[in-house]
Amino acid sequence: MTKAVEVVDLNVDIEKESILSHVTFDIEEGDFATIIGPNGAGKTTLLKAILGLVPIKSGEIRIFGKSISDAREFCGYVPQRFEFDRTFPLTVEEFLSFSLWNDTKGDRIEKVLEMVDMGGHCRKLMGNLSGGQLQRILIARAMINYPRILFMDEPVGGIDIAGRNAFYQMLLSMKKSMDITIVMVSHEVDVVYKFSNRVICISRTLHCHGHPHDKLTPQLIRSLYGDSVTLFEHRE
Repeated sequence: MTKAVEVVDLNVDIEKESILSHVTFDIEEGDFATIIGPNGAGKTTLLKAILGLVPIKSGEIRIFGKSISDAREFCGYVPQRFEFDRTFPLTVEEFLSFSLWNDTKGDRIEKVLEMVDMGGHCRKLMGNLSGGQLQRILIARAMINYPRILFMDEPVGGIDIAGRNAFYQMLLSMKKSMDITIVMVSHEVDVVYKFSNRVICISRTLHCHGHPHDKLTPQLIRSLYGDSVTLFEHRE
């Protein structure tokens, strides 16, 4: 299998504090991988390090065998927070057009909107979107140049509980239709069993890596999160 992401002995310091220490794992092309860990574990830092958004102290990161500087065209990214002026009269179509690399905006924009179940929303103002709609538009923006891998940092933060399952199902459908790799940071331990085939569990260093059914044991979860978190294995 082709390695979509390879991380070897990664070390990251921020303001002289060690945030990530000796982290090594890989993600295969086609995986739906979820990075989990308690608050302050370094999950967002790990994702940003992979994307070249924070400097690394040492180690090696490859995306489809290339450095991030040579692999940016393969990558889409949905950040944890996206702040903008909701009073500014910006349409969805205008917002998405800013991220296009070529002039095929009409056809491409409608295609990615349909992909995230937002077809027909081109003329809608960004400031009028709900939290769930905004997240779908951010994914559409990340997908608009048809990347091979999609990185997402806690993408359900602005979505109510009722809408989260539909959101994850949309991701699975998009993954299948576009044949992409997904790497997602999440604080929701339970969703890993239902939607992911690979888990990367960190708390400053790597604690497990592999298939959730093999690696995410109740003992490991308790050691990281304490007794306040219970792991429920989802079965269809």
